[in-house]
Amino acid sequence: MRSSRAPLTVQERWIRAGIAAILALVLAIAAFTQPRISLPFINAPCGFHGLTGLPCALCGGTRAAHALLRGDPARAATLNLLAFPAVVALVLVGLILLVEAVTGRNLAHWLTLGKIASRWIPFAVVLLIAWWIPHILLAVRSGNTDLVDFKNPVAAALRDRLAK
Repeated sequence: MRSSRAPLTVQERWIRAGIAAILALVLAIAAFTQPRISLPFINAPCGFHGLTGLPCALCGGTRAAHALLRGDPARAATLNLLAFPAVVALVLVGLILLVEAVTGRNLAHWLTLGKIASRWIPFAVVLLIAWWIPHILLAVRSGNTDLVDFKNPVAAALRDRLAK
């Protein structure tokens, strides 16, 4: 096994440059296209939203990232606050990979970071669920029709309940 201090091979540098380019392309597409482009994985229906009319924890994330990348943090915040750390993480990872590709040196020990991140998955799931409740309440209370389908009886009943 190579030391993390050893210079990167040419292949490793190209892989890092390729991943950084893909991340930059994803961010550019998100910034410069309309948020509802017709890609199946972007416009796939959310089962929870379909059943209840309420947003899941990730609903609005793509549109929020789009708004954030276009310089509209207020709109991004109304759609989904989780877009902020997601966009920051993508930009930072892309920049680190690009610097590694250019310099030929590791800045991050990716395997160790992956192991650490995998240990935090249960905590992240709990945080995501904890975030989901205020996300729903904020969307319903604000009447955000970008996230809530008030024609759905479940969403309408929650709106009426919160109005009391």
